[in-house]
Amino acid sequence: MFISILIPVYNKENYLNECIKSVISQTYDNFEIIIINDGSNDNSEKIILEWLDRDDRIRYYKHTNAGVSQTRNRGIDLAKGEYIFFLDADDELTPNALQSLVNNAKEYQSDIVMGNYIHVYSQDSKKRPQPTKYKYSGNDLYSTNTKIELFITSSRLLSMVTNKLYRLDFIKKHNIRFDTDVLAEDRLFNLKSYVYRPIITAIKDYTYLYNHLEESRSQSLKSTFYEESIGLLCIFNDYLKDTNQCNANNIELMELSVIYDVFKIINMTFEKSEHRYRSLYKITKKLRSNKVLMDNLDNIFQNKKYKGINNRAFNRMRLLSYLLYKWPLIIMIYKYLGAIKKKIES
Repeated sequence: MFISILIPVYNKENYLNECIKSVISQTYDNFEIIIINDGSNDNSEKIILEWLDRDDRIRYYKHTNAGVSQTRNRGIDLAKGEYIFFLDADDELTPNALQSLVNNAKEYQSDIVMGNYIHVYSQDSKKRPQPTKYKYSGNDLYSTNTKIELFITSSRLLSMVTNKLYRLDFIKKHNIRFDTDVLAEDRLFNLKSYVYRPIITAIKDYTYLYNHLEESRSQSLKSTFYEESIGLLCIFNDYLKDTNQCNANNIELMELSVIYDVFKIINMTFEKSEHRYRSLYKITKKLRSNKVLMDNLDNIFQNKKYKGINNRAFNRMRLLSYLLYKWPLIIMIYKYLGAIKKKIES
């Protein structure tokens, strides 16, 4: 089984050597490495050219800076493998990563294989919880509980593209591309993939080292999470309509995404603000002005199927979404807390 490994590069001279080395030293060796230089102005190209002379499995391309989405889309077009793996230039693979993923893909004829990953910080590393199930296909993917596990309980499993093998024919058949006008391009790519009922399998092995860097764009998402999340939900909502995929399964997927994002937006607002309740009041008012969001919340709280879900994380998110839905209650709580604060200060 031939694998295409795509590495977009933009100014990663400090990490690129270790990234490429982690691929070259894989126990599984039937692969090509597609490196696309996205207009770097540091020493990244020098490092790439040195590796190019050392291993003929590397194919090198470059273009003026276009962003990671456009770069990955070009990589999809260039890939020759049966499967494609997206690797960020500041991350690494564990030594047996490809072998573990390929074994699973062969066994289940998977369209998507998810590996576990390790968060690497400057001081230590953290292992993500393992999924409770290791194969999702057919009717399984239509289960509400499956969607909750994949998108809420262990949301990063499908929020990232960089810990997975994707069957290239599946991506091309459904014309799944990275959007260039959103920051959370990974999540939108996976939502689109999920729409077409892929065979998804998950392995226990840790395959990916995800480096948390100070300058990493993903670290800045907290400050723009509202715009990012609402923008993504609106784009995905339009995508379902444009592709005539507004069936019950995908509408439920949209609803669960709304619950997840509402929770994250409110939680982040509450955590980072000095004036927590005032900020909560403002962000709630802002959220309620979005028609896509509120239409989906209407569906959620009128549908009895969500009431019987036995999942603590989901129910906590649903409760917070309900407070948003019941806007007068938020106002009452806000005014009550404000009155208490004034009384204490006087």
